[in-house]
Amino acid sequence: MEFIFACAMFVAFGLILLCTLIIMTVAFPKIREIEKIISAATLNPSTGRNLWGGDPFGRLVRTTQVFSFLAMRNLPGHFRRAASKIGNVNADVSQYLFLWAFIPTLGLFSFGGIALWVSLIIS
Repeated sequence: MEFIFACAMFVAFGLILLCTLIIMTVAFPKIREIEKIISAATLNPSTGRNLWGGDPFGRLVRTTQVFSFLAMRNLPGHFRRAASKIGNVNADVSQYLFLWAFIPTLGLFSFGGIALWVSLIIS
């Protein structure tokens, strides 16, 4: 049984690495496009860029911010208000860009959760 969990950890960490590499290379130019589209007139569009920059950690933070915006903007109440602080909730983001921002980040979080869950079971 421990061998199965160890294999699951190995696969989860491999998929985490794959999702991270996709975010860092292929998906990030699309994330930048989404940042430009959702920049509200009242918000400084370069805040995330200036604060976090374009290094690997900054790219992950900016990607997570765009992911949370896309996830929260269609939810009612508090979530929509929180998304409006990030950007324009009425901005038209194409399905193509949405998928490039959402799928790799969702995979990163999902496989991270699986790795955490399996590590808790093993210990």
